[in-house]
Amino acid sequence: MAEDGGHATIIKKVKKGKGGGHHGGAWKVAYADFVTAMMAFFLLLWLLNALDEKKLKGIADYFTPTWTVFRDAGASHTMPMMAGTPDINVGQGGVSMPSFERSDLTPPPSPMDLQPDMAKRPAANPADEAPPEELPVNDPAEAMRRVLSGERLEAPKTMQTFEQAVQDAAQRMVEARDRARERDIAARGAAERRSFEDTADRLLKAISSDPSTRELSGNLTLRVTDDGLEINIMDREDEPVFPSDGAEPYPAARRLLALAATTVRASPNQIAVRAYLGGEPGTRPDAWSLTAERAIAAQKVLTDAGVPVARVEEVSGRGQSTMLVPDQRADPRNNRITVVLRRTVPVSS
Repeated sequence: MAEDGGHATIIKKVKKGKGGGHHGGAWKVAYADFVTAMMAFFLLLWLLNALDEKKLKGIADYFTPTWTVFRDAGASHTMPMMAGTPDINVGQGGVSMPSFERSDLTPPPSPMDLQPDMAKRPAANPADEAPPEELPVNDPAEAMRRVLSGERLEAPKTMQTFEQAVQDAAQRMVEARDRARERDIAARGAAERRSFEDTADRLLKAISSDPSTRELSGNLTLRVTDDGLEINIMDREDEPVFPSDGAEPYPAARRLLALAATTVRASPNQIAVRAYLGGEPGTRPDAWSLTAERAIAAQKVLTDAGVPVARVEEVSGRGQSTMLVPDQRADPRNNRITVVLRRTVPVSS
């Protein structure tokens, strides 16, 4: 304070409050300790309910102080003493004790001294007590809920019970997975078969709507097999597909192959091109080479009509190995070109 012209100068300092501020993260540590303690507590509850009486007694004995008991043959009572203390002999002839005053650390009487008639009580009838319910090994959450509600649960009798439960659960999972896979394969197989049937219908409509190929419908057969959709372009008596000794198809066969290419190129399936020759085996020494050349010629017609080369996964000459009409090997229909839309889904057994 100073005087200036008779007036006092007063300086006032005001401290501004800073609010609650940041209290730090100490509460998080305390909360984590609390959660850990609760987990340990619940685990202890579960162990107390899961273990049988024999194991609980073993655990209790482990934490019980060791007492030394001296019993004379004619004694009417016993006196327990802590291990390491001087011996006290109790008998009919009197009591022999060391010459020092009684310490405050004298152990308490044993439960048998407090309840001498314990051994005389009749054993409880096991039938009168409801057996504890067995602990469900496959649902720990349900077991914990029931333990917290006060129910007494019993652990599985042996480890074999637990292992068998695990094996049964694993087997059920495998069986469920296999059934799901089979249902998926069956569903995809049915969808693929419908796609094959739709492709066949579109090809037949395209042939019947074109005047240049309408009369060639007798040279064509369609069928769905385990291999896929087979499009067979075959000889007839009055309308052969190939010259008897040639590899280049006739114009009529080319038109059929071009229509087949237009139809199948919209499908994602891979394509196989195979050529067959009729007759008895060995009657045509050039059967293998001739059918191979015919298959290559047919594949070229397909790719020229728009089928991507990458979709053709097989071009093969089959010689006289497989007949379309097995009981009539000389039938002209056995001379054929087969275009196969291959399956992507295996046929379920």
